[in-house]
Amino acid sequence: MQVLQAQLLKFEQYIQKQAICQSFAANEKVLVCVSGGADSVLLLHLLKLYTSWDLFVCHTNHQLRGDSSDSDEQLVRNYAQENNLPIYVQVAKPITLSEDGSYELEARKLRRTFQDDLCAEHQINWVATGHHLTDSFETALINLIRGSGITGLRGIPFRNGNRIHPLLCFTKEEVEELCKELGLTFNTDASNADTSIRRNQLRLEVLPILKAMNPNLEHTFAANALRIEAIDDYLNTTAEYAINPSEIELERINDAILPELWLRKQNDGSSYANYLNACQTANDLQTGEKVQIGSTFWVRDRNLLLKTEAENHYQITLNAENQWQYQGPFFQIWKLANIGTELIFDSNYLHLEEHQITNLIVRNWLPGDYVLINQGRSKKKVSDLLTDAKVSAALKPNWPVITNSELAGEVIWVPGVRLSDTYHKRNFACPVSFGFAIVQS
Repeated sequence: MQVLQAQLLKFEQYIQKQAICQSFAANEKVLVCVSGGADSVLLLHLLKLYTSWDLFVCHTNHQLRGDSSDSDEQLVRNYAQENNLPIYVQVAKPITLSEDGSYELEARKLRRTFQDDLCAEHQINWVATGHHLTDSFETALINLIRGSGITGLRGIPFRNGNRIHPLLCFTKEEVEELCKELGLTFNTDASNADTSIRRNQLRLEVLPILKAMNPNLEHTFAANALRIEAIDDYLNTTAEYAINPSEIELERINDAILPELWLRKQNDGSSYANYLNACQTANDLQTGEKVQIGSTFWVRDRNLLLKTEAENHYQITLNAENQWQYQGPFFQIWKLANIGTELIFDSNYLHLEEHQITNLIVRNWLPGDYVLINQGRSKKKVSDLLTDAKVSAALKPNWPVITNSELAGEVIWVPGVRLSDTYHKRNFACPVSFGFAIVQS
């Protein structure tokens, strides 16, 4: 009895010290996911005893185990009825096998959709699940095996989005022992013995070996997870000012700390493994060649990898209909008002006579485009001009030109780089001017 009381006190104190729970209203609406197993049955029981939250019960019957699945559903219905709690049951349609030959991913997706729909319908802010400390340790091990970064080694956090995990203070063994001490009836899923499922294989074959070395294994992990969490939070803060999310220095690309910082600034589905694969190829790239990390493409530019947009073919005729301006992927070109101002003569400005502005086309440069130089006696390729001007390899494919032709050929102006010598002029009868500026954030 003394051990039981100590465990119950541990749960109560664990809940009370969670910052997110301290913000809950006394009657906070919480959806409790109950499968019928020991962990979720204990979760419902303890939340009913030790919180004043307004609890709602949900259960998904996947119909994968015949009578056993129906037995789970009935067990959960009985608990809800005994505790006078509203219950919502999802009877799922047959699930297709995932690529690894299991139902887990699809089943989880069905459950989460059902839970999210219930939250929206009943204005419930939080979802509680019965994940325990052994689950968290197994998750950290799986992430370690997969090659995750530091964040994955934290295991399961108490809060993940709108989901909370109040049983993380107990191991699987402690959960089952508490159920027995409290006289709680629960069902055991026979599929938990299927070692073809990776998590079951860890739990049944690997953990016993590790626990023979350290019987207190999960609690040792919990103490280390607090340290990892502190490091993870520190790196999150550091990344805000230490990392430019648009570029990677090749000299630093293999630094162990860089991917940890850099991944915290990305939001493109990239992973630690994606980054490491890119590291293996990046130093062999030539300037202008690309590598993909997650869903983002990066281009080699001297000693940097630069985040780049997909090549964007654009073309527009400047005229009064579009108010003489164009907003490109990283730049803006617009017609200036020259009234009472002196003309500025540099590569960011184009000055023409009024009769010359008919059918001016803005488009990205094409192979074969050239500018006339040496008073119009020679040609220079636009690609060479961009290289000489050290235009970033990330911006080069989409760099604009001004021309009278949709096809490759003579270019009037390469904005920000060079004006054709045949259009160099200082005195104008009635000048019409255009400006150019890079507006990329």
